[in-house]
This record gives sequence, C-alpha cells and structure tokens, in this order.
Amino acid sequence: MANLITDSIEWAELSELLYINANQLINYLYDAFDEAQEIEKYVARQGDIGSARIPVTMNELELLNEKRRKLVSFANGIHYEIYDLVDNPFCLSLSKTIDKAYKLNPSDMKVVTDKFLLWEDKTSLADLLVSTLIDKKLKKDFEGKYKALDKDKPSKNLSEAMKEAKFWNNEFKKSEKCQKIAEEIFTQDVRDNWATYSEKKRKSIIEKYVDMIGQVFYGDRNWWDKLWGNHPSNIDSVEYTLTKDGSFGLATLNGSIEINYRFVTDPSKNYSIDKVIDTLTHETRHQYQQDVWKNPKKYSVPDSLRKEWDNSNYKSTKNPKVTYSDYYLQEVERDARAFAAVSRPSN
Repeated sequence: MANLITDSIEWAELSELLYINANQLINYLYDAFDEAQEIEKYVARQGDIGSARIPVTMNELELLNEKRRKLVSFANGIHYEIYDLVDNPFCLSLSKTIDKAYKLNPSDMKVVTDKFLLWEDKTSLADLLVSTLIDKKLKKDFEGKYKALDKDKPSKNLSEAMKEAKFWNNEFKKSEKCQKIAEEIFTQDVRDNWATYSEKKRKSIIEKYVDMIGQVFYGDRNWWDKLWGNHPSNIDSVEYTLTKDGSFGLATLNGSIEINYRFVTDPSKNYSIDKVIDTLTHETRHQYQQDVWKNPKKYSVPDSLRKEWDNSNYKSTKNPKVTYSDYYLQEVERDARAFAAVSRPSN
C-alpha cells in the first residue's frame, strides 16, 4: 500500500482524538441529555414552579455524532484515497504499458505468407525473418537476440509491482460495489424507520447486506452453495454478542463475524445505522483478508501484501502493553478501516 501520511504517528494520534476522545465527549452529552430529561420530568411533576424545556433534541445529538463519525470515516478513508488518487493510477497505467510491451514477442506475430481461397497460410515474424537470412554468423546472432526477446520476462520486483497495481484496482472496484449495495439496502425509508423495526427485521437486513457484499468479495454462489445454503462469502453466520469492553464487532476468521447485540436491540447513539454498516463492512473485510492470505494464488495477491496481511502477530488493544498507535497502524486494520470508509453510502 501507499506509505504517505498514513504511516505517521501524528495521523494515528489525530485518529485517536476523533475516534476515542471526541466519542467520549459525545457520550458525556448523551448522559447530560438523559439527566436533563429527568430534570424536565421533575419540574413538570411539581406543577407550581413553571416549566423546563431542553434546548436540544436527541435527534440533534444523533446528528452531531454522525458528523463525528463522518470525520472519522474521512480520516480512515485517506489510506485508500491517497493510494487511489496518487499512486495507483500511475502504477496501473505504467504496468499495463509494460505488460503489453512484454507481450510483443516476435514468435507471436503472424503474417500471411500465402492464400488459397478463404484459407490463409501464416508464419511467425521470427520464422519468416530467420528463413531469409543466409549469412550464418548474422543468422546465429539474430536468432539469439529474438529468442532472448521471446523469453524476456519482467523482473521479480516489476512483476510484483504490476500484480499489486492490478490487485488494488480490483479492490477499488469492490469498494464501489459495496457502496452501491449499502445505498440499495439502507435506503432513506429504511433509515427513517430503523428505530421502529423489530429485532428480527433488523437482523434480516443486516444479514442481507453481509450476504451481498460477500458476493462482491467472493463471487456469486455456485450450484453447490445454493443446494446447501452456504454463505457465498465464506461467512456462515452473523452472531450478535454482548462484549464487556463495548467493542462493535469481531471477525472470528473461522466462518462468522460478530457484532454487538446493541446494534439490533438499541440502534441509537454509537450503535446507529451508519455505524452498523461500517462495522459489518469492516469485519467482513477482515474475513476476506484472511482468505486472501491463505489463498494467494486464487486472488493473485503480491507477496509484499500477503506479508502485510499476515495476522499471526496481531496487536490487540485488549493487551495492556499495546498502544493505540500499535493497533491503528497494523496493515490489516488500516485496510479494513479504509475499505469500510470508502464503501460507506454517500447518502
């Protein structure tokens, strides 16, 4: 991946301010609002000391929190956006040019040497040129050069760069498809009525979204999957759990993802509809990262990226010795945050 501003410790610290400190401030406002509601009820019960009205509404607090989340999403998305706008288009166009140049092998170029009615007799350019050379020394020299050209291959570094450019180009296309799916499923009507839906209906919408973005990552179900009802994204289920640390989700990497049960029981404040979309995309991306790491040939993943996505030494914030920056700057986290950010619905 691109290593520009996203590698700096300062960027991680800024993200922490947005994600943790600003989030804590919003939580204080939520708590203050709850207390203000109690005061409002108390004054109303007295009946003889006038009335009290809270100067802000819960919807206004929700809007403020959503603006904070959008700012966090912007910070996360920078990781992909810089690569998309600066590095990737250049690498991709360069690799395509080089890739085509290496395919211009003389032996593959056929020219018509004879014709009989509708049939054409074709000979490779290399064979045709060699056949016209009489001087043995010149012929040997020419044959050596064109055969070397025919066998010419990009260096390992160049091959890896070309492979990485192509890989990321496909990932950007995936993010665009996920964004479109999010907008199709979480429509304005769904957003307006999300709070009134039953837990069962919220779960069905959530699982439909995971199912569809799974198809973006892994392709459509084949006949065997359809027969047995297997999830197309190698994710068998979405589990709803209560986490003691209040975390939003987890990719188990063994066929399921987990999200906090509050997303379906109390979808407000920090468990809003936009946060559930972000969490589902983020955790599904983690599952995909693991599958890519396990199957590099299937996904044509470059060696450099596979090393970056090695999850064997994952740094969890549950470990008291792990700092936020340690966690934040891990490639698997950078990628999952960024992918979810650029895939978020535009509405």
